[in-house]
Amino acid sequence: IQATRAAAENREVVTFDVGQAFLNAQLHTRDREHIILRLSAPIAEILIKLDSSYRQFLCVNGTMLVRLKKALYGLRQAPRVWFDTIRGFLLHHGFHQSKLDDCFFWKQYPDGTSIDLAIHVDDGIVTTDTMPRLESLLVALQDKFRIIKTTRGLTHEYLSMVFVFDRTFRRVTISMPKYTKRILDEYPLETYKAVPTPHDKDLFKIGECQKLSKEDQQLFHSTVMRILFYASRVRPDILVVVNFLTTRTRFGTATTEDKRKLIRLLNFIYTTKTDGIVLGGDSDGQLRIRAYADASYGVHIDGKSHTGNVITLGQGPIYCKSSKQKSVTKSSCEAEILALSDISSTVVWLKDFLHEIGVIMKPPILFEDNKAAIFLVTNGPSTAGRVRHVHIRNAFVNQFITSGSMRIIFCPTSQMIADILTKPLSPPIYNTLRKLLLGYKIHVFPEQG
Repeated sequence: IQATRAAAENREVVTFDVGQAFLNAQLHTRDREHIILRLSAPIAEILIKLDSSYRQFLCVNGTMLVRLKKALYGLRQAPRVWFDTIRGFLLHHGFHQSKLDDCFFWKQYPDGTSIDLAIHVDDGIVTTDTMPRLESLLVALQDKFRIIKTTRGLTHEYLSMVFVFDRTFRRVTISMPKYTKRILDEYPLETYKAVPTPHDKDLFKIGECQKLSKEDQQLFHSTVMRILFYASRVRPDILVVVNFLTTRTRFGTATTEDKRKLIRLLNFIYTTKTDGIVLGGDSDGQLRIRAYADASYGVHIDGKSHTGNVITLGQGPIYCKSSKQKSVTKSSCEAEILALSDISSTVVWLKDFLHEIGVIMKPPILFEDNKAAIFLVTNGPSTAGRVRHVHIRNAFVNQFITSGSMRIIFCPTSQMIADILTKPLSPPIYNTLRKLLLGYKIHVFPEQG
C-alpha cells in the first residue's frame, strides 16, 4: 500500500536501518525483576581487557554475573522494548500511530504534505512529498540512535525485496533476485527446463505413492516454506501451487508425486526468476480499491472448494490470498459467497486504513463472476433452504452493498484475475491472467466507459 501510493503520487522514498537497534532500548525493571546474565569465561576476559576494574567481579570458574541495563539481543523482552523506544521517538516528533496497524506511523502538516513510515523491527521505509521535513527527521534519528544507514533515490532493498521506482510511468517494480537464487541454489537440480505454468492439471490430486525419505522430506519442507515467503511477497502467480504443497509438508506425508510437483514449480521459478510485481495507480494515475473474489467449487479430495482473492489500488496486487475453504459447500454459488465474505472484511480494513492516513477515494468495487452470488448478496438475507446455511456470510456482504460503502459488479470469468489463485489453468489462460495479476498489464475495468 505504501509503495503503491508513493509510486502513483511520485513521493520521495527513503529506507533506513538502525544498527544495534536493541541496544538503544533501556530495560525498565523493578528491583525484584532484574535480569542477570552469566558471561562465559572468554567473554569475561575480553571485558576485563577493556576495563581492568571488572576483575573484582570475576567468579572462581572465570565467569562473571552482570545485571543488564540494555535490551540485549536474544531476550524475549528485547523486541517489545525496542519497539516502545522507536514508537516513543516518533510520537515525540508529532507522528500518529495507526489504529489499524501498530507498525505504521504518519504525520500530516497544515499545508497538506505528509510523511508516512513503516517499521519492521530495525528496518524502516519512509515516503513523503516534503523532503526537507523528512531530512530533519532523519537527522533526529541519527542524533537519537547514532548508527543509522539510510538509502535515498529510486532503488531500495528492504526486507529482502528490491524496490525500483519509475518516476516517468509512476510505478514501482518489486522483486527478490537474491532470494530467488537462494531458493534455486538450496534445491539444486541437475538441469532446468522451461515450463509454461507452475502446475499441471493434477495439482490437487493425491494418489498412493511412495513416501519420501527423511532427508528428502526435510528438504521438501524447507524448500516449500522458503517459496511460501517468496510467493506471498512478490510472486502471487505461484500461490495456488505453494498453498497446496504446504499441506504436504507434515512429516510422513510428502510422496514422490509431491516432489514431482515441487520440481515443476522450481523449473517455473527458474524460467521466470527475474519476475516480480509492478504497482502503481490506474491508467489515469488515481488510486482505486478493487477487489476480485473467486472460488473453484469442490476441487479438493475432501469436497472443499478453493478461494482466490485479489485487491488492487490500480496496477498490480497489494493483497492476494489463495486458500482451501474451511467448510464444504453444496454449490458453486455458496463457495463464491464464502470468498466474497472473506475479501469484504479486508476491503473494509483497507478503506479505513487509507481514510485514516488522509487518502480519500470512491467506494471500493467488488468483482464477482457468479451472477447467482451477486443476486444473493445484493438482495440480502433469504430464508430459502438452499442458502439458509450461508445466511450470516450473505448478510455480512449485503450490509456493505446496501449502505453504498461498496459496489459489486459482474466480471466475466475470462477477466477474473482471482481465478489464477483457485485452480490449475491451461497455459494460454494462465499467462493472460498472470500478466494482469502481476501488474505487467493494466486491467480494463467493466465499470469504466
